[in-house]
Amino acid sequence: MINQIYTNSNEKNVQSFDAIDFITGTGYKTLYAVGSKADNTLAYELTTQPLDSDHSNYSSVVTDLDITDVASKLEINFDLSVNKTLTVSGNAFINISLGISIGGGGASVSNLRVKYTFYKVATDGSTETAISSQIESNKVSSSSNSVFRLLTKVPITRTVLKKGEKLRLEVQIWGSRSVGTASSGYFYHDGSNRITGTSGGISYGSTLLVQLPIKIEL
Repeated sequence: MINQIYTNSNEKNVQSFDAIDFITGTGYKTLYAVGSKADNTLAYELTTQPLDSDHSNYSSVVTDLDITDVASKLEINFDLSVNKTLTVSGNAFINISLGISIGGGGASVSNLRVKYTFYKVATDGSTETAISSQIESNKVSSSSNSVFRLLTKVPITRTVLKKGEKLRLEVQIWGSRSVGTASSGYFYHDGSNRITGTSGGISYGSTLLVQLPIKIEL
C-alpha cells in the first residue's frame, strides 16, 4: 500500500537514517496529506509519496465563517496505515496553507486558526487514543483574499503502533469574521503541490506536510 510507512523485506526495516538521526535517537519521515474520491465518497490519508489528490478533493472549505469563534468549523481526519511495528516519539512539525476568501461586499476582518491532534487508532477502527495534546497554530487575519503558510510543532507522546493500527492526524479549522459580508476559509491537501502562488509577497504551496518523529531502536 502506498500509505504504509514500512514494507517487509526479509523482516528488515527499509527506512534510512543519517548520522544525526542515530545521535539523537530520532529520525523524521515526511508524510503527505491527500484527498481521494471513490464511489462518490471522499477519503483522506497520509502517504509517504507526494501523490496528486483527486481533482475534486484537493482542498477543504468552511463556506461561511460565523461572527463568533466558539467551535470547530471543520474537522478532517488523515490516516496512515502501519504494516510493521513503529514507535513515534518527539516533536512533529506540520506545514499547512490556510486561506481566507472575502465575499463581494467585503468583511472588515476574518480570522482563521488550526488545531491539531494525533491519535492511535485500533485495528478494527473502533477506538482512537490521543497521543498528543490538541495544539493550536498561529492565528491569521485578513480583510482581503489571502493565503498563509503556517508551521506548527506538535509534541507526540512515545507510542508504539502495531501492524494493522493507524496513525491519525485530526485537523480542525476554527475561525470567525467581523460584522460584514460573509467570508470563507479553506486549506489545501494536495500531495504533489500543484497549486502555488504568492500572497502578501510570500510564496505558498498546496501541500499539507507532516514531519513525523520516528524513534530509532539501536
